[in-house]
Amino acid sequence: MHRIHYGKGRSPSKNINVSSKDIMSALGDSIKAKRRLIKKSDNLSSLITYSAAALKKLFKDVNFRNQLKVENITEMPESVMEIIGSA
Repeated sequence: MHRIHYGKGRSPSKNINVSSKDIMSALGDSIKAKRRLIKKSDNLSSLITYSAAALKKLFKDVNFRNQLKVENITEMPESVMEIIGSA
């Protein structure tokens, strides 16, 4: 009551007409967006799996490891080593 006296009260809500078609359309858009996100996530997961397998194969190759030493690349980020299983 004190806030209303100083003009800080809530304004009356406006009537907004929302049809069931509008709600269903918004729901459909939301579902499509979530499906796109899931598809992107699946694609990224596949790419990471493929990359990890390729890195594992490279680290098993003696010539590749020797080339890393020649290029003075002696350390790898921890996250990479976790992905390839500390080969």
